[in-house]
Formats: sequence, C-alpha cells, structure tokens
Amino acid sequence: MSNPAVITLCSVNLAKNVNFRIEDNIGECIHIHYANFRFDFTVDEFLKLENLIIESLNNSFEVDEFELTDFDINFLASIADNLEDLESIKKEKISLRELKVFNYKKGIPILVGLEKSMMLKALKGNTKEYEEYKQENFFEESNISRLFRVKEYVENSESLQPIILFNNQNFIRDGQHRSAILLGNKKEEILALRMFFRKNRHNISVTPILDYFVKWDIERLKSVYRYIRSTYINVKKRLSSKLPKFRSKLSGIFIWIF
Repeated sequence: MSNPAVITLCSVNLAKNVNFRIEDNIGECIHIHYANFRFDFTVDEFLKLENLIIESLNNSFEVDEFELTDFDINFLASIADNLEDLESIKKEKISLRELKVFNYKKGIPILVGLEKSMMLKALKGNTKEYEEYKQENFFEESNISRLFRVKEYVENSESLQPIILFNNQNFIRDGQHRSAILLGNKKEEILALRMFFRKNRHNISVTPILDYFVKWDIERLKSVYRYIRSTYINVKKRLSSKLPKFRSKLSGIFIWIF
C-alpha cells in the first residue's frame, strides 16, 4: 500500500549535513532518518521504542523523582545542558500570587508578579503588549491564538503538568500560560515541580534591568551594531534625497543676492 502523505513529526540539524528527522508515512510506517540512514518502524514498534527511550531517560538520572512525563518535551530539550547539575526534585502546591514572570517594556526586562503579566492582561482584553512580544518555541501561531488554545485545554483538562521552578526562586521557568489562565479563573494554587541544582546554579537574576544595561554578550553587541548601521544607512539615504533640493535652493539664494 502506498502512503497518501508524509508528515514530518520533527526535524533537527545536529551538525553540518547531519539531520535527524522522524516522518509519519501515513498508510505505511514511521521512518527515522539519521544522516544517510533510514530506519523503518511500524506504529506499534515506534511506540515501543518511545517507551524504551522514556524508561531509559528516567533511569539515567540519580534523582528518583525525575519523570519525563512531568515535563513539556520542548522545555526539557531547552534545559538539557542544565540537567547534569540536577540534585533533587520536589513537588509542591504554591500560591499563584507568589509566582514571578518577566514583562518587557520596550525590550527591557522587568520582573513582576504573575497578576501583572502580559498574559493575564491579554486574557482580560488588553492584548497589545502580548501581541508584540517575541515568543520562542512555537512557530506559525500567534501569541494570542496560542494563549486561547491553551486556555481551552486548561479549562477542559482534569489534570495538568506541573509548572517548573528552579531552586528556591518562584520565577516560572515553564508554565506561564497555565498559571495566568488559572489565576484569571480565580484559582488560588497550582502544582509546581521545583528542581534543585548544585550550588544554586541556573538561578534568574533578581536585577534584570541592571543586567540589561551592564551585562553584554556577543549576540547583543551584534544586534546593537545592526541597529546603528541600519539607522545610519536610513539617515544617509534621507539626507541624500534632500541634498539636491537643498543645493537648488542655496543656488537660488546666491543668484538672488548677487
């Protein structure tokens, strides 16, 4: 039977000319591509492989409380480099009003309580700030549509993944949507997974505004350089277009005087 369509489930470039890709060949099987190799699985075989990988990852940590299903897989991938410092995990209920998030004013980060977050404002109808916020991880979906899609899921789900906190900080690392939606629905608490790292590593700075002006990295320097360069080019173009008119007026003044 020939498959009517191929759906790419995930695709990651691991190195130059090295791609890892999983494809759902509808009506046929699951293909895993790694560089120049292709592995064929039936759906049942692929699901068994998934369970083996989950079990393997759960057993690869010395932290008994680590369960892969407690995490959003995209978030877990984003903190993969931090996990070698993981010492313990604790589940707890926490008041939604104790949680902190970042707001951004003209690109400058500000640490605020969840009740002042862009997401909660958007849920109440003030969407402008959140619409302009550059969000990572989800593509081809606007911030607002994602927020209300998650809202529908939260309100129709009997159980939710816990939000993620690091060490003793109450800054939300994953789960801002869930938290804002629950607070907007007058809920008081949420289940949190608090991850403790060696020597309190991977904490968020409590002075983000100061850090914004003091701490610079190569990517930010490049960004500022690009902004200055584009501004210079635009100003130069505007002046160049006005210069002939200015010269013409100047010539007219000299002719009138002399």
